Amino acid sequence: MTLPVSIQLQHPPAAEPDQPPRLPPARHLIHASGCPVYVWWAHGKRQNRAGRHWRCWFVYLEYRLANGDNAYVQQELGIDRVGDPELWQRLARTPLPGACCVARQSVG
Repeated sequence: MTLPVSIQLQHPPAAEPDQPPRLPPARHLIHASGCPVYVWWAHGKRQNRAGRHWRCWFVYLEYRLANGDNAYVQQELGIDRVGDPELWQRLARTPLPGACCVARQSVG
């Protein structure tokens, strides 16, 4: 079972590189609630109503539900936001609907 939650950009980034940068490495993270979370990335592209395209990142936080199934939360980030020093702290505080932290099962 997957419970996708998406946070989308309101405005495209100011500048876009010709080639998308390399994907950040996937890694495990301990969420603020104590749950283990597997974080992975994908390149994306968005289009606004005027038809303008821009690149973005989709970051996925994968975790376990009480019944043992995996679920994930998806967020969208501007291509220039990956280097944000507070990014990992924000990801560690992202709400995880239905997360089961009691079992402390590993994911990924």
